[in-house]
Amino acid sequence: MKETTKRVTLVDISKKTGYSVNCVSRALMDASDISASTKAKIKEVADELGYVQNLAAASLKNGNSKIIGILYDNLLNPFYNTIVYYIDQTLKRMDYSFITYQAEKLDEKIYKDIVSRNAEGILSFLTPDDSGIKHLKKFNFPFVVIGRHEANMDGVTHVSLDNKKGGSLAAYALLERKCKNPAYFGEGKGLEISRERGEGFAKIFEEHNISPKIIFRGEDEDFSGITKNTLKENPKIDSIFCFSDLIAYEVLRELEKLNRQDIIVIGFDEIQKEMPMPIKIMTIGTDKSKFAKDAISLLFEQIQNKETKKGKKVVEDVYFVNKK
Repeated sequence: MKETTKRVTLVDISKKTGYSVNCVSRALMDASDISASTKAKIKEVADELGYVQNLAAASLKNGNSKIIGILYDNLLNPFYNTIVYYIDQTLKRMDYSFITYQAEKLDEKIYKDIVSRNAEGILSFLTPDDSGIKHLKKFNFPFVVIGRHEANMDGVTHVSLDNKKGGSLAAYALLERKCKNPAYFGEGKGLEISRERGEGFAKIFEEHNISPKIIFRGEDEDFSGITKNTLKENPKIDSIFCFSDLIAYEVLRELEKLNRQDIIVIGFDEIQKEMPMPIKIMTIGTDKSKFAKDAISLLFEQIQNKETKKGKKVVEDVYFVNKK
């Protein structure tokens, strides 16, 4: 039977070098009271033995894990992934790392799981439910919600986009292109940010005496089917504003099948800025790097100040992007 390799410990290095465990530990931490020659000898033996520092044990000892939990529901969402990329870049400069969790909601169970893994705080793309909010506030655990907000989040720190402005910018862009029969394709009506984008879109058109078609995806629907059915019922539709770029690409694919490339499509998220997409589209964008940095700043404000504070909100600006 193959022998299992034992993890090298400080005790092993101590035996090999003849120095105390405390001396070995301090040398590997580059302590100023250990001579350069002693550090060099200990580090040489550590490398020879294949020593790897046990960060989990170190974090339990000093109470600082340097780990942040990131929670989201869709690992395939390119907007989420881009924000996480910028979060990672910022955390690395702070000597922090992160662990990801996929779930449908931030509830008591998820909160306890993240805390059990010694994370110092949570960045969540999901809104916490009432049980999640209760535990996060009760134990004063640092957390920031990214990109979403709901009615139950009063006092919860979050960073969100100016979704109504995004909808209005899409409407202005279509008005400039003489569109008179617009539609909005949104995610489920229960999603506040989806409703806001539709509201901002509808408001501008209604000011110009135009009533856009507002459609929210049902639980068992897809946007290919929604596109086909909507055009069958409303063949005069000349433009579609989509909740996200992913939806916009799905709609464009269906429009090509229907030979309706005359319809103008606008997305939301500007994923083409960071990702090479097969075609450019008109979209609503934001500074995703700033978005990530603001979320981290709010989180570390909580980590560094253990006193309970009223939740803060940062609303990120958005802008229209012409595909050309």
